[in-house]
Amino acid sequence: MQRYQNKKTNKQSRGKRLLSLCLALFIFMSLTGCVGGDTGTEDKEASRNLSNCIISLPATSFNIELAKIAAELSEVSEKVSDTEIRKCYSKYGIKHCDTENYGTWFFGGGAYCLGIKTIEEDGENIALVVITARGSTTKAEYIGDQRWFAEVAEWRKEDFYTYRVWDNVKDFEEGIWNKLSSYMVLSSKYKYIPKGYKVKFLVTGHSLGGAAASLLGARIKEEMLDNPSVSGKITKDDVYVYTFNAITVLTSSDNVSSGYENIHNVYNKYDSFGPNGNQKKWNASSPYAKFGHTEMYEKQEEENGDSAYGHCNYRYALDHPDECKLVTCTGVGRIQLMNKVLKPDFPEIASIDDYNAANPDENVESYSSDEENYDSETLHDGDHLDWYSSSVPEGSYLSTDGFNQVFTFYGDNRVTMSAFGIESDGIYTIKNGRIYISYDLFGGNVWNPTFSMDGTSIYIAGTEFVWMGD
Repeated sequence: MQRYQNKKTNKQSRGKRLLSLCLALFIFMSLTGCVGGDTGTEDKEASRNLSNCIISLPATSFNIELAKIAAELSEVSEKVSDTEIRKCYSKYGIKHCDTENYGTWFFGGGAYCLGIKTIEEDGENIALVVITARGSTTKAEYIGDQRWFAEVAEWRKEDFYTYRVWDNVKDFEEGIWNKLSSYMVLSSKYKYIPKGYKVKFLVTGHSLGGAAASLLGARIKEEMLDNPSVSGKITKDDVYVYTFNAITVLTSSDNVSSGYENIHNVYNKYDSFGPNGNQKKWNASSPYAKFGHTEMYEKQEEENGDSAYGHCNYRYALDHPDECKLVTCTGVGRIQLMNKVLKPDFPEIASIDDYNAANPDENVESYSSDEENYDSETLHDGDHLDWYSSSVPEGSYLSTDGFNQVFTFYGDNRVTMSAFGIESDGIYTIKNGRIYISYDLFGGNVWNPTFSMDGTSIYIAGTEFVWMGD
């Protein structure tokens, strides 16, 4: 009898331990985003606002109210835990929440959240798939964001259809895309997307997450909008993409805008990591180099040390658009508007100043680096208006990165570069915040790193070069 009691007690003890282990495992999985589910309470007013935004305007039109919702989702997603983003999804009536890659703060990264909101208003039956890509949170992500030796780091540049993109952005986006594909299948299987409902997408993110969102918006176009078996069911106006102070996506200097008018990249002229920021040396950010168009605003913060206030103030700009000079061109960003104005269709307009005089209500002023002297009166070849800076003052400039690179500039736009035991002569031109150097180095290609001037120093690809004299 005693033996039976002992066996019974041991069995109960093992059962309790197993139950405790399962409970602990469930809690751990929940904290790391491995278990789906909805948390928080729906805010009826907020939920209705999101529904109205989706119904009222097509994705190709910039909707500031939808931008505010996207900004909130982007902001609360940037945590180690997925608790806040789940609550925010619930607030807006977004259900069937699934998060990935949360729960780590050092290694890993690429965290994101998926969910579905059904909209049944004004005769509209819509299943809105919401994707929020988290901005850099882990140490590994911060390291991956840096663009050290960006101009020559071919190993970090990858093919994306006919474009070249940065490896860390592509890896992040690819993870979301693969998950999204299986998520859509399961959503149909479990009827999260009711039969007969029109499917739309809201894609958003900040910083690295914004870059991934821009790329994901482009992928949806390539795979869905341009896919004969899908096109017609989903159009460009069904894919709403809002990014905030996104880091560079493309390895080229300009936006790829044509065909991506539904991708709105909201960007601060004074972004901490951009050409006017206190951390521009990291060369991770630019107003352009993304899919879609750029909606610019101005919010200059007092930066101290490694602070990045100018990288995180987009919510304020959306709430105070007049103060921050937020340009909302209703589906056409500044560059696109200037393209339209300055093309041969308008031969009487020679410059953007002429356009401003004829259209005083439009805000289309240029947002170039404060450190460069642009001539906005002069038009050059190409599809958009190019601003050229003055030539670099003659003399030699030594790098401060310890590699003893030297650039020597001459008055007739000649330049000599000496670096890593190699010397080469070339011809240079400066435009749009980049210096274009044509010489035989790197297989005869034109090298076009970022460029700016500050006092007696110049900055090439984020590296400071100090004037050594004539």
